[in-house]
Amino acid sequence: MFNPTRRENLKKFLTPKHIVYVGGDGIRAGLRYAHHIGFNGSLWAVNPRESEIEGVKCYPDIASLPEPPDATFIAVGASKTVEIVEALSKRGAAGAVCHAAGFSEIGVDGAYLESRLIAAAGDMAIIGPNCTGAVNYFDRASMTRGSYGVVSPERGIALITQSGTVALNAIASDRGLKIGYSVNVGNQSVTTIADLAGVMLDDERVSAIGIYIEGLKDVAFFEDVALRALKRSIPIVVLKAGVSDKGAAAASSHTGAMVSPDDIFDAFVKRLAIVRTASLPEFIETLKLFSSLEALPSGKLAVLTFSGADAGMGADLAAKNGLELPGLSDQQSAAVRDTLSVYTLPANPLDMGLTLWERPQQQTACYEAMLSEVFDSGMLISHFPFGLDQFELEHWMTAVDALIDAKKRTGKQFIYVANLPEGLPRDLRARLANGGIPQLQGLEDAFAAFGHVVRYKERRETLLERNSVWTKRMLPPSTEGESTSVLDEWQGKQWLRSIDVTVPTGMLVDLPELPAALESVTFPVVLKAVGDTITHKTELAAVRLNLCNPQEVVAAAQDMFAKVPGSPTKFILEEMITDVVAELIVGLKRDRQFGMVLMVGSGGIHTELLDDKVQLILPVESDEIRSAIESTKAAKLLNGYRGKPPGDMDATVQAIARIAAAAVSPGDRIVSLDVNPLIVCPKGKGAFAVDCLLEISR
Repeated sequence: MFNPTRRENLKKFLTPKHIVYVGGDGIRAGLRYAHHIGFNGSLWAVNPRESEIEGVKCYPDIASLPEPPDATFIAVGASKTVEIVEALSKRGAAGAVCHAAGFSEIGVDGAYLESRLIAAAGDMAIIGPNCTGAVNYFDRASMTRGSYGVVSPERGIALITQSGTVALNAIASDRGLKIGYSVNVGNQSVTTIADLAGVMLDDERVSAIGIYIEGLKDVAFFEDVALRALKRSIPIVVLKAGVSDKGAAAASSHTGAMVSPDDIFDAFVKRLAIVRTASLPEFIETLKLFSSLEALPSGKLAVLTFSGADAGMGADLAAKNGLELPGLSDQQSAAVRDTLSVYTLPANPLDMGLTLWERPQQQTACYEAMLSEVFDSGMLISHFPFGLDQFELEHWMTAVDALIDAKKRTGKQFIYVANLPEGLPRDLRARLANGGIPQLQGLEDAFAAFGHVVRYKERRETLLERNSVWTKRMLPPSTEGESTSVLDEWQGKQWLRSIDVTVPTGMLVDLPELPAALESVTFPVVLKAVGDTITHKTELAAVRLNLCNPQEVVAAAQDMFAKVPGSPTKFILEEMITDVVAELIVGLKRDRQFGMVLMVGSGGIHTELLDDKVQLILPVESDEIRSAIESTKAAKLLNGYRGKPPGDMDATVQAIARIAAAAVSPGDRIVSLDVNPLIVCPKGKGAFAVDCLLEISR
């Protein structure tokens, strides 16, 4: 997290009064762009061999500049970059873009050079290194290597990327995305994604923050920023690389990013109501929708089309994105019917056909009737065929004007969706925007975007009331350099007992004492070998179930002594839990970035078979645990499957909540925990942790 001086310097850098470019031919395009975008402050260059570049006066060195610059773009080699930053810091400059690569992303030598860069920066705000720069479109200030378009929105999104290409693709796309800031952070040596987002949140012109991310540098501060955005209802939308193993390797080599497992990152963003998108088009369309809606919709969506195919595809995509399309009320249905032909039935989605095509007043009346009640948003799916040589294009324009008119009459939110990305030309987008209508391009991305907006609203409302999210998290210290040890099952179960998690009744016995111990047990029983190296009992044949008499138990123990590696002489003898509704797996692990993570999923033999699990960042509350369980395939069993009794959900949630609470308590140094299975019995009969593998730090 920035110190206060560096934070103020970042604000100056983003809204500069003077910009200096340092370099030779590598700064020509940047200087031309600074002129082109319309920067009205002081523009200087530093080059000891030139008197001027692109009409901009050159100074021989940093010391010769008229005053300390707010923003600097440095386009020299990596080693020389460090020297320039040191000179800027001594001069009192606010911030700089370090364009050069050759730092931590290339390995040990580059990491050493990057450490020198950080030291040289002092209190400066450094963007990069290994980046393309920054543009403030609100104030027409550019600190970048070339042309990134000319827009000047009154209100727009802040785009923060770890890739210059992603930034350029978003800016140059013909989709009407209003961008106020674009910053490519590169290696985040000094200024992180969280630092930038935190400062941009202070700008009332920012409507949403879009982040292309490969890895976070400061998770705790990013979490603070995300919570501040949540309070202000400024959505954060992310697109992340490094989902696959190869993608993670590519991300690390690109910017030297630290990449945590994707499912843990996913749990982190869900915890904070950060919207995660799956592709660049979906990312752009989601940001467009967030930044152009007058109010967040509740999800009561009416879909209108001129085509049965669009209606069918719209219904399918609504279902795919978890959107319910409610039916019409009787009164509403009658009002809609009055606007349609006798062959068209009121429905949602509504296929209006072409009978309204040349009747703008009737179209307006139909849109108005459709949103007279039940729905709070309407979506018109159409396609403007501007690529065809037609003389009837005014009919498509009529539909647009009717939509704008209906919005004015009803005050309801309408959205126009082109079913193909190229089906919405710029002049039509402008016409819709002037009428207060958000415009989305591409049917699949449009429904995904609307689904994201609805879920964000729901999640935000939930989180505003949730204590676990607003309580300052204590990220566990690293175990690097410490010794860790794995407790055997018996020791692990004693720990579970200590936190009031139910385990089967049992005892720890030595092999010679086994016959005497059997005199006091109730059959059937389970026998398990215990030893420092016995962690996967099933694979080692170190567990026997459903033993019904003393002879079977003794024989099983002798067989394990002979066949299990290490010839175990200690055994757990415990009751056999027979009344089983479902088996879950409950896990804990300490992630190096995000802290303690709780995992819940289908357990027992289904653990690897189904790969059915949910990750939660701790701390969590009981309702989150319940929701996680209900999202797994095991939930069908717990709810009573095919006439079988439902499981004891309350006891299950309570057991997992106790494990989660213990994991974040100051006294426990848990590195990892694996309870598999947690057996769920019928309602009222509890849940039992029947196996436990616990790793602790000493």
